[in-house]
Amino acid sequence: SSKLEGIVVMGSNGEFVSLRESEKEELIRHCCKRIAGKKRVVVGTGSNCFDETLHLCNFSKECGADAVLLVTPFYYKGSMKDDVLEEYFTTVADRSPLPVILYNIQGRTGVNIAPETIVYLFNNVENIVAVKEASGNISQVAKIMQLTDGKIDLYSGNDDQVVPILSLGGSGVISV
Repeated sequence: SSKLEGIVVMGSNGEFVSLRESEKEELIRHCCKRIAGKKRVVVGTGSNCFDETLHLCNFSKECGADAVLLVTPFYYKGSMKDDVLEEYFTTVADRSPLPVILYNIQGRTGVNIAPETIVYLFNNVENIVAVKEASGNISQVAKIMQLTDGKIDLYSGNDDQVVPILSLGGSGVISV
């Protein structure tokens, strides 16, 4: 049976990238006030500005969110090598007061998080607890699950790939 466990605020399919910081705060505050305590609240805090990302992680905690969804900085595909991504996600996760769900969506950001990078982060950064995998690459999902012995909570980020991802040991879907 399907069950709605929570709500994602400011995922990648909305207009979050065009909102001012004050509008993002208002949206987080409003959603947490209405939903927190009833369902889980996950806030998309990723941005192109490191300081804004950290601010939104802290603000989300203050408002009662349960976790943050952290996408790669957008459109840095030439400079976002594996070691840069490892450093970025490690630094944010170490400073975030909330658990971090990595968000891999190359189609929107221009950057793919390699399976080895996801596995490294999952194994070495305590506050990284899951990944929303929306690369569209089932082979990549299979490799992540194989390299983690199925211990990672991997959520489908593509509604049309829920069943294949579940068959590989995925945990569910963070649905669009």
